[in-house]
Amino acid sequence: MSLSRLLLPALAAACLMSSGAFADPPSPPPQGDHGPGPGGPGGPGGPMGFLTPEEHIMLFADMLAATKSLSEDQRHAYMRTRFESIRAMSDAARKSFAADLKVRWDALPLDQKAELKKQIEAMRKKGPPPGGQGGPGSGPGPQR
Repeated sequence: MSLSRLLLPALAAACLMSSGAFADPPSPPPQGDHGPGPGGPGGPGGPMGFLTPEEHIMLFADMLAATKSLSEDQRHAYMRTRFESIRAMSDAARKSFAADLKVRWDALPLDQKAELKKQIEAMRKKGPPPGGQGGPGSGPGPQR
C-alpha cells in the first residue's frame, strides 16, 4: 500500500477531529515557540494546533510507521486513541511531546524531510477519497 493511502486516513481523522472548532469560536493557539498551528494564521489548528508543520509531519510519519501492518479499522482505532491521548496531555506534556518531535525531525536527513513534505503536499492536493472524508467504514452507512 502506498504511503499516501496510509496517511490520507490520518489526515482525514485530524480534519474530522477539528470539526468541533466550527461550533464554538476557537481560542487562539499559543504563540510561544511554535507559532500558529499547521493551518497557518487564521487557519484551523485543531487538537494538534500546538505543533509546527514539521512536527505535525513527524507525528504522521510516526503514525504511518505504527499502523503500517494494521487493517483499516485498526488504523482508525489507533488514530482515534492517539489523538485522544494527545488532547488529554497537560501543557507541559504537550511541550515535551512537541520538543521530542522537533528533535527527531531535525535529525532526519534532508532528503527524507523533502520526501515526507512532498507526500503530505500531494495528499493535500488530492483531497479526501470519494464517498466521505474518512474513506470506507469511517462514518454512518453501509460498511464495505
